[in-house]
Amino acid sequence: MRENNLQDVIIISDTACLIAFTNVNKLDVLKRTYNNIEITPDVKYEYEKRKGNIIPDWIKIKEPKDTEFVNRLKKDFGAGESQSIVLAVEEKENKSNVLLILDDSDARNFAINMELNVTGTLGVINKARKKDIITLNEAMSTS
Repeated sequence: MRENNLQDVIIISDTACLIAFTNVNKLDVLKRTYNNIEITPDVKYEYEKRKGNIIPDWIKIKEPKDTEFVNRLKKDFGAGESQSIVLAVEEKENKSNVLLILDDSDARNFAINMELNVTGTLGVINKARKKDIITLNEAMSTS
């Protein structure tokens, strides 16, 4: 994925990244690093059930259409990860430029084998640092 083409990238995040940034009061870093962030209904549910978190309005909720594929993936991965992977596949099939944020190594490896562009929370922190959105000290306290 070209670095200077992040404006038109659809970012699909799993729950872990949202929780990590929320835990250090830095969820806005995600918004300032990427423009177009989507999550699935299961990710929204997982995020909001923790400590009364509320998804901000700048994050779009989008449900994957292929529920059969989601259900197959749920045998190996969590609900949020499964929906996120399927949504990323569907967005990619729609010719969208997609970056999937996953921290679970098994889910990441599966997504990479599906030829999806994948990063993790540390990758987001690194990108924010490179874009001067956060300082080195903030990056180190976030990770």
